[in-house]
Amino acid sequence: MWPELGGEDDLFEVRVPPSELPEAVRRLPDGTRFVAQHGVGIVEVAVDAPALRTWAEARGGAVVRTRGRGGGDPWGSPPASLPLQRRVIARFDPDRIINRGRLTGRM
Repeated sequence: MWPELGGEDDLFEVRVPPSELPEAVRRLPDGTRFVAQHGVGIVEVAVDAPALRTWAEARGGAVVRTRGRGGGDPWGSPPASLPLQRRVIARFDPDRIINRGRLTGRM
């Protein structure tokens, strides 16, 4: 049976290289319920710890909100390519009718 994190308003995935997964689990706040997917480097949790986000991003990973509407960008810190992404969207979707506000950087 797959563990359930139901009942939480917000759920997050900590996405890191699979080799970093044990360290990601160690960095969770004490008492945090989680589901670790060892083969793919994902830890599902119901907390958004800023220190964990910083640590994951420094390793090429991310913390992404998968459920809920809490504050901040659900995709984590915007990538360096955000200006390019904005130009592509402006070119191909000038009226912003596709997924408005649901892409990284709240595009």
